[in-house]
Amino acid sequence: MSIEVTKQNFTEIYNRENDSLFRFCLLRVSDRDRAIELTQETFTRLWSTQVAGKPVENPKAFLFLVARHLIIDWYRKKKTVSLDVLFDNEDGRSFDVADEKSF
Repeated sequence: MSIEVTKQNFTEIYNRENDSLFRFCLLRVSDRDRAIELTQETFTRLWSTQVAGKPVENPKAFLFLVARHLIIDWYRKKKTVSLDVLFDNEDGRSFDVADEKSF
């Protein structure tokens, strides 16, 4: 497939699916800027797949699957919190862990 055909195909898919994909991301992350980034990354992955010559039989399914995985990855990265932050409070004191015998 030539690059011109790939561009035309990609543009058609983008125009058809952009709005619904953005709303899908926004509904799940509740942050407009993050939803825009996830939507852009999803279309970037579609473009890379098409340029590589790999067939995408159902572009809508491909886009929503990629977006879903990107959202899951974003939540996983967001959840990581240092244990030091959990155990140290603001005035520098540490919380003591209770003995099992005291329960």
